[in-house]
Amino acid sequence: MTTRRQFLQVTACSALPITVGAVAPAFTPLHAVVIDSHQPESRSFARRVASPAVVLSLAHGDVTAAWLNTLRPAWTKGPAAVAGLTTPAALFCLEQLAWSHGLRVVFHAEHIVHVDGGTTHQVLRGAQQTGLSVAALHDAGNRWPERLARALGAHDAAGAPRRLGPSAAALEPTLPPRSQLLTSWIIAAA
Repeated sequence: MTTRRQFLQVTACSALPITVGAVAPAFTPLHAVVIDSHQPESRSFARRVASPAVVLSLAHGDVTAAWLNTLRPAWTKGPAAVAGLTTPAALFCLEQLAWSHGLRVVFHAEHIVHVDGGTTHQVLRGAQQTGLSVAALHDAGNRWPERLARALGAHDAAGAPRRLGPSAAALEPTLPPRSQLLTSWIIAAA
């Protein structure tokens, strides 16, 4: 007959791997951070990413140099996680290039920067893995790029759920006059 003490010992030991896994997940560091050099929010984001990643600055949203000089060589060697705060067009191009390397968009959020300085956020994918929510971004006020950088820099790209389909980067929402749409994202192994 099993005693109460034996039952508790077995139960505690069987729960240990779940607890340890939740506290210390495997972490995949970011290889690169891609920003749009013309957007102040992107520049602020790049300064705050808590990762040893290389910063790739896009001029006018052109991903060519970032792709040829950094991303393609890295992705040819293996899956390297990349995060960014760019225009949707830049994400769309990079997502298409990433597909052939087995990489997918595992985090995706949109940020509408209004002419009055306010920002409207929408997290479309990966909120649970990053610990980000619309409320957290809203509560950060005009420091939302820094809050975003902390979350994406510490994101566990290895723990992201498998996703086969494309992101919604090509589906831009209707914007208020003189507003700017930025998108934050992580491309990683799927």
